[in-house]
Amino acid sequence: MKKVIAESKDFGDFLRNERQAQFMSQLTLAKEAGTTQATVCRLESGRQSMHLETMVKLVNELGYRLVIEEEDKE
Repeated sequence: MKKVIAESKDFGDFLRNERQAQFMSQLTLAKEAGTTQATVCRLESGRQSMHLETMVKLVNELGYRLVIEEEDKE
């Protein structure tokens, strides 16, 4: 499944939706990704800018991988 993340709010929504779909708490996801529950909460609500390393770890823990593609300008 391919998801397009155009802005940080989209990432927060993706993170929350996927975490909940997997019946995972913020705390569990945070521990598995090596971060804090507060960080996951702030990312999901769009209140914190994310570091690429944290973003990759969280996405990987949810069973996804981060892919960067060239945007079609047409």
